[in-house]
Amino acid sequence: MALHPTQVQWFEARVPREHTVHALEMLAGSQRVELESTTEATIPCYDRESLTRILDSFSKLASRIAELPGPDQTPPEHVLLNPVALAEHALATLRNWHIRLLDLQRAGLQLENECESLSLLQELQQAITDEQLDVRLSKSSQFLSKHLFTCPKGVLESPDTSGTVNRLIEGERHDFWIVLGDPQLERLLDGTARLLDCRELRIPQELPQEPSAARQWLTSALQRKQDSLQQHKATLSRHFGDPALRQALANMRLLRWYSRHPLRHDPEQKACRVCGWTLYAEPETMETLLREEGIEARVIFSQPRGGLTPPVYLSQSHWAKPFHHLLAMVGTPGHQEVDPTPLLAWLVPLLFGFMFPDLGHGLILMVVGLVAAKRHPAARILVSCGLAASGFGLLFGEFFGATGVLTPLFGCPLEYTQEILLATLLLGIFLMMLGLLFAGLEAYWRGEIGGWMLEGAPVVVLYLSAALALLWPDALAITLGAGIWYLTGVSILSRQGGLRTLFNRLGQLLESALQLIVNTLSFLRVGAFALAHCALSLMVLQLTDAVEHPLAKGSVFLLGQTLIILLEGLIVTIQTTRLVLFEFFIRFLHFEGRIYQPLQGPEAEDKASRKADHP
Repeated sequence: MALHPTQVQWFEARVPREHTVHALEMLAGSQRVELESTTEATIPCYDRESLTRILDSFSKLASRIAELPGPDQTPPEHVLLNPVALAEHALATLRNWHIRLLDLQRAGLQLENECESLSLLQELQQAITDEQLDVRLSKSSQFLSKHLFTCPKGVLESPDTSGTVNRLIEGERHDFWIVLGDPQLERLLDGTARLLDCRELRIPQELPQEPSAARQWLTSALQRKQDSLQQHKATLSRHFGDPALRQALANMRLLRWYSRHPLRHDPEQKACRVCGWTLYAEPETMETLLREEGIEARVIFSQPRGGLTPPVYLSQSHWAKPFHHLLAMVGTPGHQEVDPTPLLAWLVPLLFGFMFPDLGHGLILMVVGLVAAKRHPAARILVSCGLAASGFGLLFGEFFGATGVLTPLFGCPLEYTQEILLATLLLGIFLMMLGLLFAGLEAYWRGEIGGWMLEGAPVVVLYLSAALALLWPDALAITLGAGIWYLTGVSILSRQGGLRTLFNRLGQLLESALQLIVNTLSFLRVGAFALAHCALSLMVLQLTDAVEHPLAKGSVFLLGQTLIILLEGLIVTIQTTRLVLFEFFIRFLHFEGRIYQPLQGPEAEDKASRKADHP
């Protein structure tokens, strides 16, 4: 179990401007780099105003195109171009695609109208019973206006317009209105047609006069137009799948992400400077990663500029990672502090299981944790806690409160009250000692082990000897020696501060001693809750046995077990959190660090943004 957080390195990479987009994408994909945005400001690495303007123009145009394809799996183009040049190319591609789309849509609408007109003429031709009626209307003249309207069924029962000759032909789906009249009545006819939801139908001049020939011509013409329309739809479909457009969309998604991580220009090297923290052990490894993609970069590891504090990379093991959520309740340890996540991974289930010892209840918590973890990864904590509760249930022989179902490895806690309380007191002493020793380990990492040996180490001996004195009174001699050790150490450390500093340190010792006593006694609640759980389970079983009706008996049992899992599970969770975070961790953690947050790629950032907007 690694106690020290993984140490991150400060790096500075100099990358040619034309390579920065792909370089940043590769670094994000490695998940081993965190950019630092608080470095000293120099001139931007590229024309940010131009890039922002192009990105805004692209977004505005894209928002006006309802038919624009959505995001797909097309990867961004790994071309080594200036970001502004790449954005201009993508914008030009979208504009050309949109112009072509409008042309195709206009042509498609025209073909649909022509198909509809031919279909209506075919319907009219089939509805004509008078073989002498010629639907071909010659051109209008200054003396006679000629019109053919198609109308919805039933809107024209007996059309009668003064000064005109009307003929109504009823088709299968439409009515057709033939009007011959004075040209001065054209505006009146048009208004009447619009009022009745009718529209004028144009007659092709090529339509034969003879009815059978006209029908054959209409069938052939309609088939040709429909074939052309199908070919046009296929062309339109191919246009929507244009690889150049999808490439431009992918490039712009990458550039939007790239613009959110501004880089700085390095005037000495005439390149862009990428600075931050990395988990790579050697700069050559980063250079090799970029060089394999054709990116010529120079990477160096050095001390961070401006006194920046390195981020903390905590344990990412599968069994410890869920406990990051619990640790986030109080903060992040510093980079020279113990990584508490492996401790949480065994200490939290241990305390929870001891206070909630039942095989049946533990199995239910495990199932709930497995189901909930699919949507909420932090729920995997319930799996560990349920497993521990099941283990202590086997130890104490409890299965849904019943003690006769399983053969206990230890026995019912109610029969060993003193032993249970003593065990939890010893657990508290062990954890307090562990916390004091961790504080010494951290002092060693910071190079302050000398001061800790004078002030911190005697406190460890004082605490341990005082605890031993409860069972072995002769240990008080060790306590006395540790007190002299402490007084000598703080006197040396207080030489410059004088008596005031010395008295402050003695006051701190008194305060620490009281805290240690209180924190140690707090662990007695672990045994108390284990006893309370047994008593509560026994009460539920007694209430169940007091009911005679089988259905009522089952209801009482089910309700009682549900209340135990919900109420006691909540209380035990709160107590476990308090004991670990506020009794144990305060011995050695100051939570002055910040968590390592690797650079995320465009897809991950967009997903996180959508999740934040729609939780």
